[in-house]
Amino acid sequence: MTTDKVTNTEVKELGALISRCNDKQLDYLVKLLRARRNQAQNERALEALEAAEVGKQVRINNIKPQYLMGCRATILNIVGDKLHVELISPVPPRAMRRFGERIILPASCCTVID
Repeated sequence: MTTDKVTNTEVKELGALISRCNDKQLDYLVKLLRARRNQAQNERALEALEAAEVGKQVRINNIKPQYLMGCRATILNIVGDKLHVELISPVPPRAMRRFGERIILPASCCTVID
């Protein structure tokens, strides 16, 4: 499975594999999946940090609250793996009430817009 899309055949194969697992194997599988998810998140953060520069714009994704997803922001500062950004309109009113214009985000939740 090298693409982001999962076929029906792949879903059936995974379901068959899981149905044959005992509880101990399922616990181990969960640990492996969490480790893989963390690795993917770290890779996204590294990519975002490599492309990030103060003044560049980013699109927010993979974050909760979900109403921030798709919002654009301008990078004000980079500290460690966090981006200090200022939201650009259109910003959902809930986001403005809750966070204001300036927020700090994990780099893994941002994609630099070229």
